[in-house]
This record gives sequence, C-alpha cells and structure tokens, in this order.
Amino acid sequence: MRRQILFFFSLAIFFFVGLAQSLVAQTSGCFSIVAGRNTTADGAVLLAHNEDDSGEQVVILHLQPAIQEITDEPIRLLKGGLVAPDPTTAGYLWLQMPGMLFSDSYVNCHAVSIVSNACPSRETDGEIENGGISFWLRRLLAERAHSARHAVQLAGHWIETYGYDSSGRTYIIADRDEGWMLAVVQGKHWAAARVPNDHVAVIPNHYTLGYIDLSDTTHFLGSSDLMDYAEQRGWYDSEKDGLFHFSYAYSDPRALATPTNHLRMWSAVNLLAAEPVGRQEPLPFSFRPKKLLTPGDLMRVLRDHYEDTDLDSSQSYRLGNPHELNGHPICNHTTQYGLIAQLRRQVPDDLGAVIWIAPRRPDVQAFIPWTVHLDSLPAAYTMNDPREALELHFSGDSLRRSRGADFSYFVFSRLCDRVDQDYFARLPFVRNAWRVLEEDALKSQSEFEARLGSDAAERRRALTRRTFDYADRALRMANKLIQGAPPPDKVQTNPH
Repeated sequence: MRRQILFFFSLAIFFFVGLAQSLVAQTSGCFSIVAGRNTTADGAVLLAHNEDDSGEQVVILHLQPAIQEITDEPIRLLKGGLVAPDPTTAGYLWLQMPGMLFSDSYVNCHAVSIVSNACPSRETDGEIENGGISFWLRRLLAERAHSARHAVQLAGHWIETYGYDSSGRTYIIADRDEGWMLAVVQGKHWAAARVPNDHVAVIPNHYTLGYIDLSDTTHFLGSSDLMDYAEQRGWYDSEKDGLFHFSYAYSDPRALATPTNHLRMWSAVNLLAAEPVGRQEPLPFSFRPKKLLTPGDLMRVLRDHYEDTDLDSSQSYRLGNPHELNGHPICNHTTQYGLIAQLRRQVPDDLGAVIWIAPRRPDVQAFIPWTVHLDSLPAAYTMNDPREALELHFSGDSLRRSRGADFSYFVFSRLCDRVDQDYFARLPFVRNAWRVLEEDALKSQSEFEARLGSDAAERRRALTRRTFDYADRALRMANKLIQGAPPPDKVQTNPH
C-alpha cells in the first residue's frame, strides 16, 4: 500500500511539474508589435515579431506562387477535418519551422501578414469537431485572405466550425491598412480587436485584449456568445464586473501573473510610448508612440535585453551573456528569427510588403529585406518544393537531413554560438559588421524603388537580384565573422 501511495504521489509530482514546465514554455516565448499606419514615418503598417521555440530548430524560407486551378479536392486538416477547396491560392512567402505546430509565419501577395504568440487560456472543455483546427489555420489565411479584416473573419468562421485545438493563442494579422489582434481560445470562442491607426500595440504570451464591444464591428469582432459563455463558466459576472474584459475572463490567470510576460511588455512600451508606464502599473492594449516609427526602431525592440534598466543583470554585458543573466528578455536564447513586415499603401502592389528577416537571433544578425514578388529564392535559404515541404513538415528530421552545414540557418546559428562564447568581447565586432549591411539596405530602399520601371517582369527580376544580393552578403558576412570574431583580449568596448 505504501508503495502504491508513493507511486501515485510521484506521478502527481511529475504531472504538476510537467504542467508548470509547459506553462513556462508557453509564457516565455514569442513577442509581437503592431504599429498603425499613422504612427510610422512612411505611413506603413509595421508588424514585428520574434519567434521563440526551444530545442534544435531550423527555419526554411519558401516562395509559393499564386495558383489558379479547378479542384474538388478538400483540404484535410491535421486531425482529419475537411475544409472546402478554393480554386484560387494567393502567392506567399512562408517561414517554415519543420515539426512545429504554431511557429510558421506568412506574408501573402496581398500584403496580409500573419504571426502568432501562445496565450494560455483557462478553457479545458472547449468544443472540438472533426479533430479541430490548429496548424492549418494560419496557412489557410495566407492562401485565401485579401485583407487583415478578411483574415479575421475567415479565422472566426473556421474556429466556430471546427473548434481550436490548443489552449489559446493570439494571431497578429496586418495588411497595408490596419493591424488586428485575434485571440482564440480552445474550442469555439474567439475575439479580435483592431489596433487604432494612431496607436502601437505590443503582446507577450498572454491575451492583451481588454474591454471589447462586439456591437462596434469597426473595431471589434468575435463569437456572438463570448460574454454569455464566460458568465456560464463563472469567469465573468456582469453585475459585479461591469464591462466585459476579454483578458480577465479568458486568460489562464498564471499567464497574466508570469513576470517575464509583464516585464517584456513593459520594456517594449517604455521603449516606444510617448508616456512612460511604471513597472507596477497596468499595461495598455495600445498606446501612442513618442515619435514616428521606422523599421529600425522596431529592430531595436526585437533586440532588447533590458539594456539601460536595472533589469540588466549583465551590466551592459560586462558580467556575461544577457540571455543567461537577464531572465527571459524580448530577444533571448530561444529566439529562432526576428521579422518585421513593412506594409505600405502608397506604392505599387509588388512593393507593398517588404519583409525584414533576421535569421536566428536578431541581436547577432542583420535584418535583410525580402518580398513575396520574386522569381525564386537563394538556394542556401530554401529547400524542397513548397508542396513537398508541407508533406514533410511533420516527418521528423527529413527536412533537416536534406541539407548540410552550409544551409543558411545553421551558419547563422553557429555565429550565435560563437558570440555566446564571449558575448561582451565579440558582440561589438559582430554588431559593427552587420550594422553596415543593415543600414545600407534601409537607406538604399527608396533609391532602388525609384529606379524601377513600369514593366512588371523587369521589376520582379530587379527585386530578385536585390534580394539575392543582400541574402548572399549576409551569409558571407556570417561565415567570415565565425572565423574572424576576435578573442576576448582584442575588443573591450561597450557595444551599445
């Protein structure tokens, strides 16, 4: 009997430790920003995202051309549900992380951009039909959405049809006009809020949607029974609580209380906001920025380790690596890529979306420009036909084994490892090198676009040449830095 008690006690400890570890993994990861079009220097909507995932990963770029075909074959979801076919598939750039359910990002030819953050909910009994929808949700949006609002509406339809097969998540969706936060809950409940054009919104790994009014369909969308269901479950009391606050009602309370969530969000708000916010104060869903923003401003946020605050236990890296000493900042050891989608209205469609990508960790890499409107991708950044890549996505290490150590992501990962051996000494040397490349790409963008003619095919060839050039320069620079980063006694300057 004593042995049985010990067994079940050990099993309970294992179960609760597993739950705690799972929550930590979900609440110490991705980070995203949306800047409305009236908050930016060029009138673009900016969507910025750090994708965070532990373990050995690889990031592969794919370019899916638009497809127009007659088909009666439905889309089969991961657990068997079927989605009616659509003869038209938009072209898109796909950042694939093989084996992962929720880590891929997309920007399609209509400039609809989709990333996501895990946001654990308190739901445990959500209604699921035909296995629910998970991995396929963002992919279907990339293939079919013509605008960010359209993407939110499509997502709501599929969530209410199949049920969402994960605890909770916020999809950050933007186009050239507006940005949305789409909060989904296990089962068939969801809500979405539009980021005001003159505001910036940031999100860690908990829901940030606050008071919502579903009668105001210009700014909010969601399940029709969202409040009634929350009252039924005891998560919201209209008499005691007053206005309905989505995050308070549907969040896992532990996610809201996780320090790394609050501190990352606080750091970003105080880097960008016109009015500083105290560390203990409630953080807003959105806010006005201190100045008109550029992609470079958001690059700074995606690289943040709490520099210049008392949270920087590394003391400007003098005491060691900030990824080891500063808890879990916005840029950390699990960051697999940084992305900034610069989504512009007052340019031709093929120039509307510039996708700035820093492979692996953005503190050690340059953000280099990509676009959906290319003839092809550099061989070192892609592998397999996009359809084959989809078929192999959950097939273990098949995609990893198909390319050797020369594949770009592995090179950029080795550079991170090299810097981490002595962060204080090596980061300035590396940062000075990529800053030259990154600033060249940012400053030359307008001049390059002004030289483009009106012929669509030639414009596409020119965009392809520019993309190949920066991708090649970044890869050659990374290889050179791996070999040439100085030993600790050669560089001792403050890198920021």
